[in-house]
Amino acid sequence: MKRILFVGLITLIFSAPTFASEPISSFQFRRNMHEVFRNYRGMLLAADEGNTEAARAHVKLGRDYLAKTQSAIPAKDAEGVPINKEEFLARIQNLDMIMASLDKALGAGAKSEIAELPKTIFSLCVGCHREAKLKYMFRLPQGQKLLGEYMHSIAENYEMASIYMETGENDEAAQHLAIVNQYLSLLKRIFPDKGPSGVIMSRDRLVSQIKEVEGYNQLIQEDIKQGKTLDFAMVKKSLNLICVSCHEPDRIR
Repeated sequence: MKRILFVGLITLIFSAPTFASEPISSFQFRRNMHEVFRNYRGMLLAADEGNTEAARAHVKLGRDYLAKTQSAIPAKDAEGVPINKEEFLARIQNLDMIMASLDKALGAGAKSEIAELPKTIFSLCVGCHREAKLKYMFRLPQGQKLLGEYMHSIAENYEMASIYMETGENDEAAQHLAIVNQYLSLLKRIFPDKGPSGVIMSRDRLVSQIKEVEGYNQLIQEDIKQGKTLDFAMVKKSLNLICVSCHEPDRIR
């Protein structure tokens, strides 16, 4: 009996990668593609505001996530039908080329291309979603959900900027700080007077704190360009105050 259990255990261990590879691949693919779409939306917001630096940072991050999808294409669609990986890979590469063209257009200030290329990108996304027979297309946050998304985007990009600074990759850090400032600017526009439970939130205090962080971020971005030693402590302190302002009134966890 023990021998049978032992053989069964060994078989299970060595066969695990075979049956686990598809769910892992599928999860990684969805995760990466959703990050591509999130950065696509961020790019649209930044471009609409004329914030070229943040728009280009979003395009770069989107392309980084897109590159990761090439090794994680699932074997089947949502209904279990096999996916033609070569054809799908060609689509991903085509999407990457269009995103690269968009980045160049943003850098050159080519307004007509900046207006048209995002439409092409979205059409490609819709086409793949339809072919994969997904139950939903794209979900966009609204109201309180929008506030949460902006706050989480600020926190995530701030964290990435911190990591890149620690490893000396300052150009990458500057890109994430540009996105932090973009969402801080958007936050000032949509911040509610009350939290989810109806608790009054101090809008004036938050706007003042946001302006402080924006100022520190801009100084750090200038220091990066000039190759100076970076002091991230004040940004961290000010950003933490913003997080507390949003979380504490409703005890958000």
